[in-house]
Amino acid sequence: MLQTQTVSENTLALIKRLMADPQLNDFLLVGGTALALTIGHRLSVDIDLFAFDSFDAALIANHLKSVYYAEEVKPRESSLICFIDQVKVDLITHPYPEVSPHNQIDGIRIMSLSDIAAMKLHAIVRSGSRLKDFVDICFLLEKMPLAEMYAAYEEKYSPHSRAAVARMALTDTSGVNLNDEIRLSYLSFNWEATKQRLQEALEFTQKIFPAMKQNRIRNDPPEKKRGFRM
Repeated sequence: MLQTQTVSENTLALIKRLMADPQLNDFLLVGGTALALTIGHRLSVDIDLFAFDSFDAALIANHLKSVYYAEEVKPRESSLICFIDQVKVDLITHPYPEVSPHNQIDGIRIMSLSDIAAMKLHAIVRSGSRLKDFVDICFLLEKMPLAEMYAAYEEKYSPHSRAAVARMALTDTSGVNLNDEIRLSYLSFNWEATKQRLQEALEFTQKIFPAMKQNRIRNDPPEKKRGFRM
């Protein structure tokens, strides 16, 4: 069952409409929104659609403009960024094999957790600045151990990926942009608790973590209110 509370009604309706579009049959929902709809950990606003094969970005751009009245359309080679009903939509060619078969739920083709984990590690290795990537890994640890994520990363991006590189990228959080907004579904966001869980996962790579819990103190003034604990 999809965790539809993590996206707006408008975004969910748009995702389903795009998924039903014959012109977009080759695209899968990936990224933070795919993960949020699967595990329900945070709110997400963007739509990321990936295809395994290259596509005609100019042709798709014209289609999105004529059918969906897309705005700020920026087609590039095998990629496209636009806004539809004020929702940012990215369409990208990502020519890497699936680690596990994707799912189809309520008409939405959605990438597996193993593949999402691999792609999140890939993003952290390449940049390491997006706070949401570290947060997503933190909550994925409630579904699979870090060792399994490493294996998925190496399999998906072989031969150009190594678990040791992903480990180094997860260890170095100095470049993370802490100004990015993170809206968790049922917790107050706490970067220190996130780092603590990641550090523990780096030490105990076979561990699956319990769900994070909000501290019981709920009536403190905002400046004293505590974040979540593990």
